[in-house]
Amino acid sequence: MKNHQVDAKKRISAKQNEKNKYGVNVYMPYLFTKELVNTFPNKVKQKFSDYNLIFGQDILSFSPDSLNLRSRPILKGKQNADAFFKEIVKTCDCKNGGGVNPDYAINALKLAMKKASFIGTIMQDAAGYTSKHDLLFITKKKVNNTGEISNDNIIINEIQGFILTQIGECNLLPRVPALQIVCSTNPDVSKYLMYTYIKAVKHLEHLKPHNILDWKTGILELAGSYNNASGLCLYNKFGFREDSTLDHPGCFKEGASGDTLAMRADLSDPGYKDLDDVVIGLKNKIIIGTSDKTSEPMCNKTINVGKADSKAQKLYIKLRAYNRSYLTNLFHENDDNTIKELLDATEIDHDVLKGDGYTDTNYALKELIEKGKMVALNQRRDIGDLINTKSSYDNDASTDNTKTKLKRSSSSNNAKTKRKRSSSSNNAKTKRKRSSSSNNAKTKRKRYSSSSSNGNSNKPKDNYYRNQKR
Repeated sequence: MKNHQVDAKKRISAKQNEKNKYGVNVYMPYLFTKELVNTFPNKVKQKFSDYNLIFGQDILSFSPDSLNLRSRPILKGKQNADAFFKEIVKTCDCKNGGGVNPDYAINALKLAMKKASFIGTIMQDAAGYTSKHDLLFITKKKVNNTGEISNDNIIINEIQGFILTQIGECNLLPRVPALQIVCSTNPDVSKYLMYTYIKAVKHLEHLKPHNILDWKTGILELAGSYNNASGLCLYNKFGFREDSTLDHPGCFKEGASGDTLAMRADLSDPGYKDLDDVVIGLKNKIIIGTSDKTSEPMCNKTINVGKADSKAQKLYIKLRAYNRSYLTNLFHENDDNTIKELLDATEIDHDVLKGDGYTDTNYALKELIEKGKMVALNQRRDIGDLINTKSSYDNDASTDNTKTKLKRSSSSNNAKTKRKRSSSSNNAKTKRKRSSSSNNAKTKRKRYSSSSSNGNSNKPKDNYYRNQKR
């Protein structure tokens, strides 16, 4: 009996340690408030003067029949969350793979409403511990009030977009309010929603107890991954960058399969001094760092891959998706030799494999994905080609077998692979044994294919890029 009691105590202790590790009971104040909106400069308020921000007690409940938002609890009838969601989710339409899980969104909506219902009650502070969600709608301003419709009741078709946030969605960053959902089919409203989220997180610095909240970081999960180019470019405009370290069971689990894309923003970056000018259109985007080298190429409209739905962009998306899947699988399979060859080929120090020394954060994967982004852009190939003599595209019989190999600098030891080459061949073929039954002389190296639902299970064909002048 005593042994069972000891085991039970150990299990309870382990669970408690896990809770402490992930900070389950972090206090989350109300993110969207009138105090926040009052900090917006006049030029921003003027730009969006045709819209209202609706939050807090203005969205306490749904009307079950007319599908209005109401600023008072409904005493009779059942709130029709399903019907309400079917209407507002129309603002989430995205032609390139973006989407919102209805059950997920409905549950988050209810939780945000519940938190709002405690405003002005003795439970207001306690709700910061029990309710982690916050909700904001953007609506058109009413011209005339008729019948029972007043400024306190929001007609469903007036809603132009909304955002849902949750603190603790990412257990790795339990003190960061994650942007769970952002929806709008109106580009200006989408920008205003992003602006409001960033301002709200940065405003946490001035709230008490501010010392337990992370006001320097923004995180989100992009539905549709690279295929959702419009969403990716919206977030890129406001300083968010892909971050594979958040594709983790303790954060955004769907990202590991390639269905979504984890993104992070360093809100303490000096570039955010231009946030007001970006949202009103005086500046194009937040410049991260001194050179903004991490900006997304697909969002640069001056180059082919930045032109929406172009052949160049479609192939680039396939290359990026393949790189991500290929690299992720290398680490899952613990293929140390191949990983180190890639690090050498991309001039990344092997010390990156050690991580930070106390977590399992995979910084090597993050750096290789970033390198793969530029390889796809500048060399029009996947990152695996850097360590394979034959192009990965040679597996496609419809293309020729003469793709130019990556030129390496003879003056850099780091740029050379450690594989010994045969001097008896003009083509500098490796000594790795190859199959004699294939005209393409395929290598025996295991190549990984994507298991994601994005349709990237095969290597992208380079018919378009192959015929372009470099």
